[in-house]
Amino acid sequence: SYHPLMFVPTTSLIEGNAAEGLALRLAETETSLIVVHTALDVAKPGTADAMLAEIGLGAQGTFAPVDDIGGGEIGRIGKFDAPVTFDQFVATVADVVSSTVRTSMTHPDLVETVGIVPGSGGRFAADAARLVDVYVSGDIGHHDANEAVAKGIGLIDAGHAPTERPGVRALYATVCEASPNAIMVDDDPHPWEG
Repeated sequence: SYHPLMFVPTTSLIEGNAAEGLALRLAETETSLIVVHTALDVAKPGTADAMLAEIGLGAQGTFAPVDDIGGGEIGRIGKFDAPVTFDQFVATVADVVSSTVRTSMTHPDLVETVGIVPGSGGRFAADAARLVDVYVSGDIGHHDANEAVAKGIGLIDAGHAPTERPGVRALYATVCEASPNAIMVDDDPHPWEG
């Protein structure tokens, strides 16, 4: 699995449709669950590399150290051969993630360098601001966005799960090389309407 089954510790497993119920069913059937989320986020190639590839860019480097996960760097930088307009880039990102996106009111007219952290990358926006024209992530909060915009960077919040999907597709392709009968379960529920 890419995402962990549970994001907070639990003290009991109970029947039902919640994560604790699925964990109970896994335990009852002696089924192991291997989760690659954070490892794939910092791996080269990883989730950000996959998103850059779908945008049509290669990774030029990383920009955000992640000490709280045992080291490594998260986030990739991509560079266009020739600058594109901000609106063109927004349309490309929206197409790649198959979703609507939010953008900052302050952004460059032209985009040459791009920073990407799929998932919840708001806390890395300020790190990206010193290196790129536009930062793409999901779950960019109010304060992180204000700080990054004040440093002169354009922002695209393309959603948590949508920005992770290119990496999940790449992971599935890799798994299929080892296990051709693998089945992609891409049920991607979220709590929001619309």
